[in-house]
Amino acid sequence: MHTLIIGLDGLNWPLLEPLLAAGLLPTLARLRREGVAAPLLSVLPTQSASAWASFMTGQQPAVHGVFDFLARQPDGRYRHAKPAPGSTLWAWLNRGGLAVGAINFPVTYPPDPVQPFQVSGMLSLEQPPFTHPPALAAEIRQAVPDYRLDLEWQLYAGRPDALLAELTQMTQARVRLVERLTARHALDVLAVAYISPDRLLHALWWMLDPTHPAADAGLAAQLQPAWEAYWRTLDQAVARTIALAGADTTVFILSDHGFQAAVWQFRVNEWLAQHGWYRSQAGRGRLTGLLRRLDTPLVQHWRRRLIKDVSRFAGFMTPGGATDWAHTLAFCPWNTQQGIRLNLAGRDPAGVVTPGSAAERLLTEIEQALAAARFDGQPLVGGVVRLAEQMAGQTSLAQPDLLPDLLFWLNPPFAGNLQTPGLFTRTGWASGDHALTGMLLAWGAGIAAQAGAARPLSPTPRLIDIAPTVLHSLGLAVPETMQGRALTELLQSTAPVRRQAPAPAAESAGQAALNDAETADLQERLRGLGYL
Repeated sequence: MHTLIIGLDGLNWPLLEPLLAAGLLPTLARLRREGVAAPLLSVLPTQSASAWASFMTGQQPAVHGVFDFLARQPDGRYRHAKPAPGSTLWAWLNRGGLAVGAINFPVTYPPDPVQPFQVSGMLSLEQPPFTHPPALAAEIRQAVPDYRLDLEWQLYAGRPDALLAELTQMTQARVRLVERLTARHALDVLAVAYISPDRLLHALWWMLDPTHPAADAGLAAQLQPAWEAYWRTLDQAVARTIALAGADTTVFILSDHGFQAAVWQFRVNEWLAQHGWYRSQAGRGRLTGLLRRLDTPLVQHWRRRLIKDVSRFAGFMTPGGATDWAHTLAFCPWNTQQGIRLNLAGRDPAGVVTPGSAAERLLTEIEQALAAARFDGQPLVGGVVRLAEQMAGQTSLAQPDLLPDLLFWLNPPFAGNLQTPGLFTRTGWASGDHALTGMLLAWGAGIAAQAGAARPLSPTPRLIDIAPTVLHSLGLAVPETMQGRALTELLQSTAPVRRQAPAPAAESAGQAALNDAETADLQERLRGLGYL
């Protein structure tokens, strides 16, 4: 094996420090001492779908087009959102003649024809099979019967002990699957994602932060043995995965984003409405809010037995269906909680903002207002970027009606929110949310070791830099479609980076739309993961 990539969903060095100090992560501690550790800048929005797609393509979300887990089609039906198959790191490695195994990464369903295999991640269905080749799915179910693709942490509200137990078991089953598949296949590159840290930190961030309003010292003491067992299990999974690689293997360990405290949910459209930039239809916004309050999990369970997707029968329940477009200058696109799009004449169906200087002035006003926004004396927004900065001369693959003109990230303790009525509402069970900065650790053959604690590299590595770095470390050219750069400062090799031009056109994903039952099932699972 030449290269091993381990994804640890949601981790960053600040949250790992107390766990490392407590001796719960001896493998990661050793790798950090012997290798290169650094912060890793994620993408905007800091959502797992966008972030993992950016890792796989070396592109910003505005280019690869994945802003959410589901893509809503013009006829109102949905399909799985995923990068175009030909644009992924796996495809480029296969083109270079390398055998690749990719396991459990989000936004990979339906699986691509990765050779020799791919196991899709969260929100995968049993049919079509979640593996390539298709027969592998049945083999997995037989060989590792307790293997699960994901876990919906929201369904464990009030049962943190059960959540810890399930996440520990899920991680153990994941590494057993990895060991089985690598024993059966000769691989040049293995990539596996362990997504359990994200599920844990959404619910139990307060275990790392005793100042969090949700912190409970008595409960923390009861949970401590299970908490420590989980982190030891994750560290052992890393150790067992690395043991599968040879002495000449280059290892990259990374996260898709970090984590931070979440106490308040922030609803963008409510904020825009307060500034006069957004308006709901008279009575419709209140009605939508009321219906969503009444649509409890139990009600959803029975309602969806009769009506799978109520928004297809009640227009105002569709994304943007309650918006008074004639009086709306800007809005939050339904597929991102960290974006604002102008309702631009000539671009949007009911656009009212004149392109040119008027649009530019409005964008500047919104940027300034975001920068000045405060709640309880705390600054709300950490920073704002424009879509053009993400594009960097590339052609977008996203649907034009979904791209935000502005993207921003939130300071702790704030989290994005599209569903819950009100400008600011308590996050409740969700004590943690995604942060912009994740983690990177490079170790093994070919890495220019710089012993010591995690420290910044200059410029700071970005998530979109990982795919170019992997390709370059293997002696392959980096396609021009990748916006990231090869992190040559991590590598011992001084070979120049080669760019491949022209790059082959990315194939269309060509996915069939989901039926009503599949859509309802996936929406339930997204709600269980905190996205709806």
